[in-house]
Amino acid sequence: MPLPKMIEVVPFTKQQLAAFKSTKAEIVIPGSKSITNRAIVLAAMSEGTVTLNGALWSEDTEAMSDCMQKLGIKTVVEPDPKVAANRIITVTGCGGKIPLGGTEEAPLELFVANAGTAARFLTAMVCLGEVGFVYRLSGVPRMHERPQKELIRALRALGCTHRPPRH
Repeated sequence: MPLPKMIEVVPFTKQQLAAFKSTKAEIVIPGSKSITNRAIVLAAMSEGTVTLNGALWSEDTEAMSDCMQKLGIKTVVEPDPKVAANRIITVTGCGGKIPLGGTEEAPLELFVANAGTAARFLTAMVCLGEVGFVYRLSGVPRMHERPQKELIRALRALGCTHRPPRH
């Protein structure tokens, strides 16, 4: 439906505004996969343990959590009693030092499914792995078509190496 030429807006009365101020409500909103994945990365790189309440559970956040486990970063996922689609995710941070990595002969495989945020954040994050650690990120076929060129260019400019996959 197109926007009408004019929309009449009548401000709230003083009585209505007073009623809003005295009404108390608690609202639980659904989580966000984008915010959840960002929070998982920040928690993973921190020192100590971080609990994320109201974290959205989706294919993207599941992929990120799985990849954190493969990197050796303890990630515990529990149901959220307030919202069925959310989870409580507890992450034990690595203090900026990624615990696990693979070798040239056997790279540590990180499968991101179709999660663009996971692919991009993990690509940058594994650049903080130990010298000699090798990682291979992969996903569903469509994920390999998504643009990553500028991220790779920026990481190379910072000194992180990238090798094309060997066939």
